[in-house]
This record gives sequence, C-alpha cells and structure tokens, in this order.
Amino acid sequence: MLTYIFFMKGDQVITLDSSAPDFGKNQKRLLDKGYIKQFEELQAVSPEAALARFKDIKGEEYKTESGFTSGAVFTSLIDVLLKKG
Repeated sequence: MLTYIFFMKGDQVITLDSSAPDFGKNQKRLLDKGYIKQFEELQAVSPEAALARFKDIKGEEYKTESGFTSGAVFTSLIDVLLKKG
C-alpha cells in the first residue's frame, strides 16, 4: 500500500502519493497555490480509496465538533433556565 498526503483549499482536496518521484515538486506547487497540507497521512491501495477514507475522517471530526458545540450550548441554556426558576 502507498502513503497518501492531502492538501486542501476551500472545498478542494488534492491527494498525492508521498513516494512518487515528483512529490516534492508537486507539494511545493500546491503550497504556492495556497493549498494547506493536512495532518492526515493515510495508507491505501489507490488515491480514490485514500480520498474516501480522508473524507470519512473529516466528516466524523465535523460531527464530533458539532456535537460538542451544540451540547455545550444546550447545557448552558438549561443551566440559565434552572437558575432563573
């Protein structure tokens, strides 16, 4: 399996094979264009499989962040209502 590195700019995600001979050149080109290198490095059999796993990970992170945010807001509202009553 190969290791893939991800670069994001807005909603666009670019997947690069880290063992490719031109990886350094392509990485520099993407960074110069404003893409941000992501923390995740995933092993997969194809770039498509790596991208699918990456999107799953990011989707779960978003759900977790939303859950904590809405949970905190809900708890604060309940706390305020209980203190007034």
